[in-house]
Amino acid sequence: MNTNAIETMKPPSVTRRVVRFLERGLLLIAGSAGVGIWCIMFLTLASDLRPAFELASHFSFHALIGCFCLLASQGFLYLIRRNSTTSSDRWRRRIVFALIPLIYFSWVVAPWRLLPLASDKNADDKIKILIWNVLLINSQATEIVKFVEREKPDIVALIEVNPDLDHELEKLKVQYSAWSSKPAWNSGGIMVMSRLPETSLEILYPGNHWMPAIELSHQPSGVSQPLRILTVHTFSPKPAEGYRTIQRNQQLASISEWAGKQTNPAMVVGDFNVTPWSPSFRRLMRAGRLLDSSWYRGYLPSFPASLGMLGIPIDHVLGNDQIEFLSRRNLYEMHNSDHCPVVVEVRVRK
Repeated sequence: MNTNAIETMKPPSVTRRVVRFLERGLLLIAGSAGVGIWCIMFLTLASDLRPAFELASHFSFHALIGCFCLLASQGFLYLIRRNSTTSSDRWRRRIVFALIPLIYFSWVVAPWRLLPLASDKNADDKIKILIWNVLLINSQATEIVKFVEREKPDIVALIEVNPDLDHELEKLKVQYSAWSSKPAWNSGGIMVMSRLPETSLEILYPGNHWMPAIELSHQPSGVSQPLRILTVHTFSPKPAEGYRTIQRNQQLASISEWAGKQTNPAMVVGDFNVTPWSPSFRRLMRAGRLLDSSWYRGYLPSFPASLGMLGIPIDHVLGNDQIEFLSRRNLYEMHNSDHCPVVVEVRVRK
């Protein structure tokens, strides 16, 4: 018998069997991940057809990371299997399979805006704002007071404030010259406090729903028009309750209408229950002519706080072009809420 024929009849070595096992495992993982990424892409594209589909858009950033990993895995497989019997057409199909969602999610996420390119600035006329969804069942008023006193913000916006917590925060209210609260035993509780002079507060109901918002109006020195800040909390969408997404979108449309009508410096802050990659959020930004304080400051997720950098950004600080964002921080050390506090410093352009 031919010597070469005898060599080909030998069973593969242990090393080769291990390599083949790893290859097949990687192909299986990459294929499963790729199907999941494509599902997220299709659901995001169809989010206007069915409210529940919109939830998929909240994971666009994670899908983008998955696209990079998928493309890298295909490149690695090509390197170790380029001499195999796999045709070049199949390799091209695998690359395209990973490349199409990569291009789509790059357009949706705009990852260049997640680069930490913006540096913090200081200004004598800066205004420091604290926004925090404290969680409806939060009873740690002492911790909240200590945290606010540590940060010393000029404006405090608290969301999901229940009546008991509202009463226990009386000590904090004394430290601020203007305050307004609408506590509730549901997620609609809200409170805004300000130590800025010449400040007025008004309760509004975006979209004519029962979830209140509070509009703050302040006249900065040296500025002809007042600064207006709208603190909002929108309905949280749920897959089984599509009407909540519809109600949230009605709120967002009303908020964008409020922002779009402002000829003076204006901001919208709070828990929007939507990520920047949702079509509803993009419509809000366009119609309201708003800019995001998180642009070029890194990836800043806020919910759930326990996941840290693995979470999603649904707490936002937005402003029109008359607002200059000096700094933006998400504080992950607070553990008595499912949202992390957001601290931002701004100034009104003169």
